Amino acid sequence: MFIVLDIPVLISFVLSAWMSLIVGSVWSGMGRFDQNKWFKNLKKPKLYPPSWMFGVAWLILYNLMGFAAYFFWRTNVVDQNDTLKELIIINKTTYYVINVLYFIFLFGLAIWNVAFIQSQSLIMSLVIIIIDLILAIILAVFYFIYCKIAFWLFIWTALWLAFATYLNFSLYMINPKTKKLNEKNRRTKKKKTKTLFDI
Repeated sequence: MFIVLDIPVLISFVLSAWMSLIVGSVWSGMGRFDQNKWFKNLKKPKLYPPSWMFGVAWLILYNLMGFAAYFFWRTNVVDQNDTLKELIIINKTTYYVINVLYFIFLFGLAIWNVAFIQSQSLIMSLVIIIIDLILAIILAVFYFIYCKIAFWLFIWTALWLAFATYLNFSLYMINPKTKKLNEKNRRTKKKKTKTLFDI
């Protein structure tokens, strides 16, 4: 049997992947680990992979996430003659909630980069990545229930995030000096703002 896709469906398939890739490009572009002095000075855990591996992994994962989102989106628009017959009837409210959770999840990934590299806060980035991991698990469960294809495409992101959470936690635990430095930086910033207002 041949799978026939009309043009609008094909376009939506490509856009769903590239939308995730755009977020991923912003995510990686905002903080190059290998070019950040603060990150280079951090002590790394034993299981920490080479910096280049993160770019490769996220490039693949953002593609898979986009395709997963597409296949889940298709669960609510396929008809009886469609070749994707692996469907369970899904409530419209649940359908929209899952899609909203996906976009919140993408936003959370971008915010993590800001907290980790731009703000240089290990504790803030740890809190954010834990929330992202929880969202990833929720999405994986929903995908497993309603669209197995989306689940198998997305589960690798959840697994990688679990590993990334371990890395973030390890960095926080073995770099106690960064906590003190962040506190000092915040105090100096507050002092500077006070002096500016005094002037």
